[in-house]
Order: sequence, then C-alpha cells, then structure tokens
Amino acid sequence: MRGAYLPLLRLFFRLKWRDLKYDHWQAGDCCFYGPPDFLAVCSKAMERLSTLDQALYQSLLTQKLRFWYEPHQNNAYFDGHFGIPEAFLGWKETGVIACVLFAHFDTKLVHGGPVWYRMIADPRAGQQKINASVRAWLEENRFPAELVGCFH
Repeated sequence: MRGAYLPLLRLFFRLKWRDLKYDHWQAGDCCFYGPPDFLAVCSKAMERLSTLDQALYQSLLTQKLRFWYEPHQNNAYFDGHFGIPEAFLGWKETGVIACVLFAHFDTKLVHGGPVWYRMIADPRAGQQKINASVRAWLEENRFPAELVGCFH
C-alpha cells in the first residue's frame, strides 16, 4: 500500500523544492536540492567522498537518491529521498558525507531487498544495521568521534 503513495510524495517534494526556489546539483544519478551554499557544501562532500572511497562513490553515482536541505527536521527520509538537517550541516561536508552514507546503506541494506522482506523485517533491526555500517565506515576513515556517535 505504501508504494501506491510514492508518486504523490515525489510530486509533493518536487513542487515543494520548486516553491522554495531550491536550485539543484547532480552527481551521477544522485540529485541534491537546496540553496546555493548548501549545494556547494554537497559538491565538496561528494568530491571528498570520491577520494576517500572510490568504490562507494561510484556505487552512489548509480543510485537514484534525492537529497534536500531540511532545516526543520532531524530525520526526514523515505524510499530514496533524504533530508539533510541543519545539525549535520554544522559539520559541513563531513556531515553531508555522513547523511549520504546513511542513504547509501539504507538503500543497500534495507530497501534493496524484495518487497516481501521489507514487509516482515523488524524496522529497528534494519535501523541498527544501517547505523552500524555508517559508524564502521566513519571510524575506518577517522571521522570525528562526535559525528560517529550520532549513529548509535
């Protein structure tokens, strides 16, 4: 049933972004929507990610993910669409990378499987797998402990 509403949600967000006069920047199939300063940070983040983990970066370029500037909520996301909140923008490109990693692992670990699996899977277990993967990557690449701690 949830899938039936996705086209309407996508339309809603596209209209919202247009109404907010958000610009857009694209890296492969990933699109970022927001004001120019937000897009500049996203561009730097993706550039840095490409130097840190080329394989993950190349994988991201093939995923149809949508990211937007989300100043009011801490965790706005649904099926390939992810808000990047102010709290993470305080970390500049490092925080954007963390959000992009979350989106990548969410897509690969939880939403990449068959629909029937998503219907029976425990959402907390999926969230724990995503957070553990993000934490491991951030630790491996020596990101600040405070940022790593956001994914507990």
